[in-house]
Parts: sequence; C-alpha cells; structure tokens
Amino acid sequence: MNIKSIIQRHPLVSYFALAYGTTWSAILIFLASKGFQLATLQIQDGLMIFVMMFLGPSTSALVLTAAVDRRNGLREVWPGLMRWQVGLPWYAVALLTVPVLTLVIVSALSALISPVYAPSFRVIGIVVGLLAGGFEEIGWTGFATPRLLNKHTWLISGLILGLVLVAIVAIGQQRVSRTLQLRTGTS
Repeated sequence: MNIKSIIQRHPLVSYFALAYGTTWSAILIFLASKGFQLATLQIQDGLMIFVMMFLGPSTSALVLTAAVDRRNGLREVWPGLMRWQVGLPWYAVALLTVPVLTLVIVSALSALISPVYAPSFRVIGIVVGLLAGGFEEIGWTGFATPRLLNKHTWLISGLILGLVLVAIVAIGQQRVSRTLQLRTGTS
C-alpha cells in the first residue's frame, strides 16, 4: 500500500497527522534555532510561531484536497470560503465570542491570580490572529468538518474536531504558560 492509497482511504487521519506534523515540526525547528531558550522569546517570535500554527492546517488541507479531490476540489476551496450560509449576526457571534470570553477570563485571572495575565493589545497581534483564524479554517472547517459530517452527526463531528483542536491548543498553551512562568519567576 503506497502513501497515495493511504491518503485516499483515510483522508481525515492523514489530514490530522499532516497538520500536526508540519505545524509542530516547523515550531520545533524554529525553537531549536533559538536554542530552546523559551524565556528569551520576543513578541515577534511568538507571532512567527502563530504563523506556523495556521500554515500547518491550511497547507495540509490544500495538499490533501489536491490529492483526494484533485482539481475539482481545489476549484471549490475559494467559493466554499465565500459561501455564507447564515446571517450576518451569526458571523458577529462567531467572530466576537472567543475574543470577548478571552478578555473576560484574562481580566479575571489578572485580578484574582497574577497581573501577568493582564490583557494587552497589539495591532499586529490582532491582524495575525485574524489571518490565523481565517487560514486555519481552510483546514479545520474546509477539509475536516465536511468529511466528519459525512460520517457522523453534527454533535459527534464537533466533539471529534474539538478534541483534536484541544490537543494542539493545550500543547501551545502549556508552552506559553511555562514561558510566562520563566519570565516572571513564578512556578
């Protein structure tokens, strides 16, 4: 069995493996170039890691779309991203829920636990965050979600995708938390 037939038979597993593999390989290579000195990472280093985190899923989705669905699949990527299937208020909910919840949570953490959690805003961070979210969705909702929905209910599909995403976010958050601890001298 060659790699192409494995991808054809198991596109979701292939996607998750490729998305994680490319993302974390790139991040580890980048961190190796910094001598794994997490305490010395600067804001621009964090932004670079963020870029790697959205390029892995989006690039993997495009590569696998070409492998599985060929040209027809690639032709559908852009129109699929531009097809709005709910009203504008739902997009506001989708775009604002996480930032508002994040602001509330970090504000509470800052007040109750440590000022290290105090929210700060950088325009470049907001721009990179919006780009990351948009590009990442090429993979998660453009490639993985439709394939999950073909086999499972929306609830099971959401749970599967949520568990997969939690793994990547948890690993990243653990690294960020550890870096903050090293910088502030807390443990």
